[in-house]
Amino acid sequence: MARYEIIASNFLAAPASLLSTGIFDLFPGLIVSLYIPSYSASGIATVQFNGDTGTNYSHAIADNLVTPIPLNTQTGFPVSFTANVAISEWVMNIQNVGVQTKGCFWHGTGGILASGNPTLLLGSGVWGNNSVPITQVQLNSGGVNMNAGTRIAVIGIEP
Repeated sequence: MARYEIIASNFLAAPASLLSTGIFDLFPGLIVSLYIPSYSASGIATVQFNGDTGTNYSHAIADNLVTPIPLNTQTGFPVSFTANVAISEWVMNIQNVGVQTKGCFWHGTGGILASGNPTLLLGSGVWGNNSVPITQVQLNSGGVNMNAGTRIAVIGIEP
């Protein structure tokens, strides 16, 4: 029977542009859950692994089931295609096999406001670093702050 374990979590007590987990043990499967209540200005946060801010990420993303936009050599996986979407819930599934390219897919909902319709967020991607497993996850919004209450949690899956 598979084992699921919360292996890392963190949250922002004050606005900041970077939120990282601590370094965690290797698990062959990962689930990343995050919540962004809002941004200080227009921006799109990205998910990065092991502090890698290089152009090692490729992805295809879509908001509200529009045709996915594929992009290569990016600096992270964007949580949405549209800027400044407060994320109610966002979940990424990752295959984290040691020295293989890391494939992932994500889904979520954003723009949860009493006066509007929510946004459906979908994406898939590949982290091109095949020399190390993922042992840390960052949420990076560049120069724009994510507001207090932003959180990240990582669940490890072991067969």
